[in-house]
Amino acid sequence: PYVLFTSDHGALKDSVHDLGTRTFLFIRGPGIAPNSVNAGLVSNADYAPTFLDLAGLDGRAYDADGASFARALLSGAQAGPTAVYSEFYSDRAVYLADGASFWKLLRAVGKKYQRAMGGDYYPHDGESLQLYDLVNDPAEQTNLVATADAALLADLVARLEAREKKVNEGLRRIEVHRKRLRRAAAEVLKKERAVQKL
Repeated sequence: PYVLFTSDHGALKDSVHDLGTRTFLFIRGPGIAPNSVNAGLVSNADYAPTFLDLAGLDGRAYDADGASFARALLSGAQAGPTAVYSEFYSDRAVYLADGASFWKLLRAVGKKYQRAMGGDYYPHDGESLQLYDLVNDPAEQTNLVATADAALLADLVARLEAREKKVNEGLRRIEVHRKRLRRAAAEVLKKERAVQKL
């Protein structure tokens, strides 16, 4: 059997800043080297397809947002994709690991983040677009949007917008299913009431 231990958020709850999204993930089980460490990017959305693969099912056969990292776990290779997406309410972020670089683009659409650690921990809190070099600035203190390489910024914005589009399409599909279920439930109730009157 496989055993997994993780958390749904980091030290700072309700935030797409790194303190809110970075979590620990421990997995133990057959085929995973003891005491191995994998620094690859993974997301909570990757858990379901990974667990399906570890159970001997094809995680790709299900309509999941994430991607399985089971092969990386079992081979010792670095896990996950080069980019992952994070969201909290209307705020969105995309992380991009590119060799020795580790970038994060954050789009703050909603409310300002809660203040952390007794003060204004994030000096760019509330700015609509924020870019951080997480290798040199892991605390997200310097917003590089104004000085960023145009190609890098365009790539990150495109990745973020593509992911937002996919999420929004998924939400629309859920709403369609929800409406169908409501109609079906109403029909069942209507029939039950008709039977009770008999």
